[in-house]
Amino acid sequence: MSGKLFAIMALLAFPRQIFPQDNVNPTQCNAVTITIKLRADENFQHRINDLTFKMLRLSSTGWVFSLEDAKGRDFIYPANPALRFNSSQTLGAGYGDTAKQSLSRGRELRFLLSDLDYEAFQPYVTNALWPYNAPDPEHAIGQYLDVLDKLRTGLLHLSVIRSDISRDDVVQSAEFGLEFIAPGSFHFESSLVPHSLSCPPSTLPIRERLPARIPATDRSKYRNIQDAADWKNPYLTVTYDGFELRFQGGHLTGPLSALAQSIVGLPDSVWPCGRVVAGSVSGVRSVGQNAVYEVDKAEAERLLKELGLEIDWWPSA
Repeated sequence: MSGKLFAIMALLAFPRQIFPQDNVNPTQCNAVTITIKLRADENFQHRINDLTFKMLRLSSTGWVFSLEDAKGRDFIYPANPALRFNSSQTLGAGYGDTAKQSLSRGRELRFLLSDLDYEAFQPYVTNALWPYNAPDPEHAIGQYLDVLDKLRTGLLHLSVIRSDISRDDVVQSAEFGLEFIAPGSFHFESSLVPHSLSCPPSTLPIRERLPARIPATDRSKYRNIQDAADWKNPYLTVTYDGFELRFQGGHLTGPLSALAQSIVGLPDSVWPCGRVVAGSVSGVRSVGQNAVYEVDKAEAERLLKELGLEIDWWPSA
């Protein structure tokens, strides 16, 4: 399954409480750090809580890492698409990279937090990997991405501090820094000493990411604006086949299923007025299309409100 296929976004209407996650402060996390020094012939493992971080020697050169429960299930892999042809957990030659290339960059990967999350999420992973066996093949990948967006996760930062690689691309040794970030309900092993920090937005369910980054709407900054050219926040146009999103520095287009991801991915600098979007419906339409536009407008409004945004609808051009 290609990486391009995994870029397809389909935000479907799933119940919010698929995963029984704790109601903790969504902006507060704990983090622990570990430093690892390994020779090429060495493996490593360290208990994090009920999960164990493992680095195992590759048969060629380097290591592959995972975060496993007692059943050997990896809690990193399911939370990081694309699910095929993904080299993010390999530290060495493979997937078209030399060992030197692989060890020249760090990794930032999400991980699942509990057995309950893993067991509830795994059917969507399976369907995304083998959609031809899924109950709804056409939407299997979209459903996987949608449910992943609703999860709260941890985050692993892996940095390569030093690597010793021979001229013929054989790893001799390496040193790594690990930082595990997780919400307060995730209890680290007692031998680890956590410190407090703000949760990275990528660990939050998609509906919580903008409120964690962007201040509330400040109407005083736009109440007197009459012309769309003076609008500084993102401007959404609902089109017949999706949306057009204009913002400082560029614009995006796509199907409505990709609207939430597109909005959340915008930089903080495009929100000077806080969490508000101006919107309109395309004025170019054929006879009989009004009903379609009204349905799409309502869907766009629902998606934006779920993200914690206000919508200031403007007349169609």
